[in-house]
Amino acid sequence: MADVSFLLDELTPVQALHLLAEAAKATHGVGLEDVRLGVYNTQYYGTSVTVAMPDYLARGNTKKFQPQRAALEALLQIYGRITEREPRRREPDTELVSLAQGSGLLLLSDVAEKPALPQAGEFLLLARGVTPEGAAGIVEELRFHATDLRITTAHTDRNRQTIHLFHLLADQKRRSSFQSAWVGRRFADGIVLTAFADGGTTVFLPEQSRPSREGIHDFCRLLRLAPTLFRTKGPDTGNEETASSDTLRDETTTGQEPEHRDVTVTSAASETASVHNGELLAAIHQPVPVDGKASNLAQLEFYYLRELTFYAQGTFTPSLPDHIAIEVHSLSTTAEGVQQLRQAIAEAEPLIAYRLALRKGRYQEFRAAERNEYQRLSQQQLDIEYRLAYLSSINAARPTLLRFTQKQLPAFADVIRSTPMKFLQGDDLRYGFQAIERHYPAGLHYLLKSPHVVMDAMNPLPQWEALDSMAMHFWLDPLWSRYYRGRGNECWVFVPKGMTLFPPMHCWDATDMDSYLRDVLSQWFHGQYGVAAIPEKAIYLFEPSPHAPEEIHISVLDQSLFQPLHTQLGWFNDNLAIMNELGVDEFIRTLANDIAKRDIAARVSQEAQAMVATFTAAAEETSRQVAAKTAELTTVLTAEVRKVVRQAQTTTEEIRDLNQRLATLQGLYDEIQRVTTETETMVMQTDKQIDETAQFTVNLRQRVESALADAQSARQEVQARVATEVALLEQTHADLHAILAQLREER
Repeated sequence: MADVSFLLDELTPVQALHLLAEAAKATHGVGLEDVRLGVYNTQYYGTSVTVAMPDYLARGNTKKFQPQRAALEALLQIYGRITEREPRRREPDTELVSLAQGSGLLLLSDVAEKPALPQAGEFLLLARGVTPEGAAGIVEELRFHATDLRITTAHTDRNRQTIHLFHLLADQKRRSSFQSAWVGRRFADGIVLTAFADGGTTVFLPEQSRPSREGIHDFCRLLRLAPTLFRTKGPDTGNEETASSDTLRDETTTGQEPEHRDVTVTSAASETASVHNGELLAAIHQPVPVDGKASNLAQLEFYYLRELTFYAQGTFTPSLPDHIAIEVHSLSTTAEGVQQLRQAIAEAEPLIAYRLALRKGRYQEFRAAERNEYQRLSQQQLDIEYRLAYLSSINAARPTLLRFTQKQLPAFADVIRSTPMKFLQGDDLRYGFQAIERHYPAGLHYLLKSPHVVMDAMNPLPQWEALDSMAMHFWLDPLWSRYYRGRGNECWVFVPKGMTLFPPMHCWDATDMDSYLRDVLSQWFHGQYGVAAIPEKAIYLFEPSPHAPEEIHISVLDQSLFQPLHTQLGWFNDNLAIMNELGVDEFIRTLANDIAKRDIAARVSQEAQAMVATFTAAAEETSRQVAAKTAELTTVLTAEVRKVVRQAQTTTEEIRDLNQRLATLQGLYDEIQRVTTETETMVMQTDKQIDETAQFTVNLRQRVESALADAQSARQEVQARVATEVALLEQTHADLHAILAQLREER
């Protein structure tokens, strides 16, 4: 830094952040590399900030320092507008830090009366120096306690310290016990930071931070507008021992080793399902102690996050090639146990009052045994939360999906018979058909019932369960529908009635479940039966596999292809008629007794000859038509080929002309480039010569002044010597006069 600087002092942290953000906006983030900050804690006025920048205005109007001069002019103009004061111009009397090191301190020093509210349930967990096994343990804990998770890994270039970063969402409405685990010090080895958002971007600060909305806004603006200040290049000056400004950057970044620590991404996760991280800007850990001196940043750690790529937790779980291994449990109530409980409750006497007493607490210290107990109780709490979500979901009205094989069509007909006519004539019942050649060549029939459909009689499906082992009744997954139904999602997840998927599938944003299921299940979607991709309005049907009950079979249906049932009743009746086999066997036996085998053979022979003759005539007619069409097509194609050849020749000539013109233009462009390069070289040489001339002028002036001083000194010395000689001559003259007078007297 230059000796003399402009000092923009007596600023609050919010004013300093606003000053820097406005300057970054005016200069597009260029020319601010030499800005230095000083943060001081005063006794009466709180935190005072000084922004310093070298006086580039005094270095001449050269092209070399043009960005710095523009940045300095912008800072001076904005400072005058904010404070209505003139800046001081002198040498700084204290050590200052770079903008990258001090900007985080400005934000932590901003303590507002009405602070900005943090993002509910969004945190960043930093784990430094842990092994991959330790990080895997943290992932398992977060999968249990957090709603969703994004992960990446980084390391420092200087000491190669590994840093694992976990961006997590703890949504209390969708099962999360993260905060209780945090309070219980389950993540004591890591650093948990709270999220603050501004305009789609996020910064992470310590829990006790109380920044203002204005401070958050200007800090995020500064990081967005001037990202080069926070990347790999370290500060030119500053106290390296008192500050740590860590830049998390991509592994492909090149350049010299910075003076401060850099962090490089080394994530080994699949590039698929990666999350672009343009919205996460920075993480700042631990506030600075107030000591009344220039800011000591030993406890402040600043991490620049914008160049990181976070990966969804699903990408760290190996996917199975053929199926998803999910266990489905069907639960039934024990009637005997329920009756015993009811009796015990009825026999208990009501308690009107109770006596207070002191008893010894069960837990006194949080040791290893208590940690295991805490985990067990947390698991019980989570199970209870699941049960509550399950009960509240099945109590709500939701659609129902019925499925029937060809053998189960009588049950389908019975369901239609039990349904009131007003529902059959409306759109509350929608029909769909699926042909599966491999397992069910006769196809599967689906009936989608809206929550409003009510049957006249009792549900007839239990009476037809013996027709086929295939499940007929499916309901919307209770846990899934509680969290994601009615939140803008088009897809549905159905499971056999009485079952649920466990654990529930969760995505980061409750409104983005469509994309989440499509991304997760696309790797198993085979794209057969004429459907290349999962439809927009998909129905996902999860059920035990008919060949391996411990596995999960997933069917994907297109909700938009379901048609109102009343428009498909004719086609459905045809299926029932074909299926009805009453009297067919008796008809075959009667036919065999009445008609002799000879008559049957003769009839078959006559019909075969007639069919052969018909086929021969049709084949000859087809051959004639094909020959005529072939000749016609050959004539047309010949004419078209000739036309294409002529056009190709014309195009070739035009391309040849264009190539010649391009060659001429390329020569002109090369000549312009050469002249431009020479001009730029001459300009640079001129600037260099101007600087050398100025330096030569200064040196010449110094030599002339030195020569003049030497001449003056010599002149004074000569004058002194001449005066001495004159005095000696005058003395000699006087002596001679005296001698002459004496001689005269003697005569």
